[in-house]
Amino acid sequence: MAVPSPAAMSGLTFDQQKELIILQAKLKTDQEQLRLDSEYAIEKMKQQTELAKLQVEQNRLDLIGDGKISAAAQVFSEPAERSAGGFDISGNLRLVPKFSERDPEAFFAMFERVADVRKWPDSARTLMLQRVLTGRAQEVFSAMNAADGQEYARVKAVVLKSYELVPEAYRQRFRFWKKHDGQSHLEFARDLTTSFNRWCNASEVEDFEGLQDLMILEQFRDSVPARVATYISEQKARNAADAAALADDFVLTHRGEFRAGGGNYVAASESHGRFNKPLPVDSRANANNSRDVRDSGKVCHHCNKWGHWKKDCFLLNSPKAGHWEPKGVATAAPVRPVSTCVTPTFGSNEDTSVVALSSYRPFIMQGTVSLVQGGEEVPVTILRDTGAFDSFIQAGVLPLTNVSDTGDKVPIRGIDMNILLVPLHNVVLKCELFQGEAKLAVRPALPIPGVTLILGNDLVGAKVWAGVPPPPAVVTSVPLVTEEADECEHDFPEVFTACAVTRAMAKLKEKSHLNDSSKTKASEKFSLPLSDFPLSITRSDLVAEQQADAYLKEIFPLVR
Repeated sequence: MAVPSPAAMSGLTFDQQKELIILQAKLKTDQEQLRLDSEYAIEKMKQQTELAKLQVEQNRLDLIGDGKISAAAQVFSEPAERSAGGFDISGNLRLVPKFSERDPEAFFAMFERVADVRKWPDSARTLMLQRVLTGRAQEVFSAMNAADGQEYARVKAVVLKSYELVPEAYRQRFRFWKKHDGQSHLEFARDLTTSFNRWCNASEVEDFEGLQDLMILEQFRDSVPARVATYISEQKARNAADAAALADDFVLTHRGEFRAGGGNYVAASESHGRFNKPLPVDSRANANNSRDVRDSGKVCHHCNKWGHWKKDCFLLNSPKAGHWEPKGVATAAPVRPVSTCVTPTFGSNEDTSVVALSSYRPFIMQGTVSLVQGGEEVPVTILRDTGAFDSFIQAGVLPLTNVSDTGDKVPIRGIDMNILLVPLHNVVLKCELFQGEAKLAVRPALPIPGVTLILGNDLVGAKVWAGVPPPPAVVTSVPLVTEEADECEHDFPEVFTACAVTRAMAKLKEKSHLNDSSKTKASEKFSLPLSDFPLSITRSDLVAEQQADAYLKEIFPLVR
């Protein structure tokens, strides 16, 4: 459409000029939209063509890997690729190691070693990767866009992050790595070295100063409260100076939650570092010596805990301090298991926990626990303890995290009468007596060997065994009275009296009883039969005296 000249426009009215301008603007908009649609259609066709080529290449590589076609067979566009880039895909595919989801870092190390020797470009490396990636790595790779999928460094970072192989994961693996039974000390040392090197590489440590910053930063995080340490980790602090600035900002922002001198930086319950693991029962007495130096002798005389004074005690200053009572934990296990029916012999591999569980066998059951967020169900050995109000689980059975932590702590009191604050975690429990989500108190160890979970009354109430209902509680508004006397009432009437006896009447009865008993004893002492006394007159003399008596003479006629 040609644009009219100003001379032609001058002959038009105002409404006609307005209509003409509107038509010109609409025409320009339609032309621009048509151009954009054409470019979008062309780009979409290019992407579909590229995806089709990649799918064809993937199918060809699958056929080569399965052995259905030979590597020398050129059924697709490989000659053009070989002539253009000089990269032999089928030949180099045999050199790619198998992907391992258990140790993806080792896979990438071997893969890069082969790629460096063969001088593969980034495009070839990503092409080789998509052939061998499996499981979670394949899912995250397929979710990447086409541009990012061509960059090998970005693909590697995304795959490692999907397996949580970040600096914090390497640090935890190095700090908490334990030697296995079938592992030699040399292998254990090699694993520690590998974990430490990966931690340093992920943290981009290149010299001694970088290593120094890494160690000081870790120690700083282990010395502050857990919430502050979590905030520092989320902000990805590089050194202790940055971490200190972040910690000060966090404390200023949450000033109401951090009281001056409140023991926030020394209380063991607030720490989360590797040096503050729960100690076993036998080593807690020795740990007090080290805590004396750290806490400068601070002992609370209210909760008997180390690290703060009574005026700063959380239990005393809490607004709910007067509303909670410690729950009883009645489990008491012997220190040395006593066997009355099993005689130990030399060379026997019998587990001592089996002997220790013999007396608890009627109350032992099996079950499973898992995280609320999902995961594998872990089998546990459960003890039904009717003397425990709360339920407990041994630490290490499940990988408990901050997500499962409820943030609450339940006070408990054992047979030693000391009060402990035990954290609660949400887990899913399945057993004969209970199935569902439950809040379990977590302890580093339980007193009975072989038992990993104690089921208390808070979850199952009065139930003890599966299939046996709890005894019903019968309450009547009118007391039950029977007219027949009880057997004990017949046998012991002095105990089951008909009415209440006051102390005065009881003393009077006791006194009369003593008097009667003294008289009886005196009469029994001097009692003699009448026949033992000799008479001075005979029977005939008595008859004659009765007949001669004047009073009896008047009575005899009446009798006769």
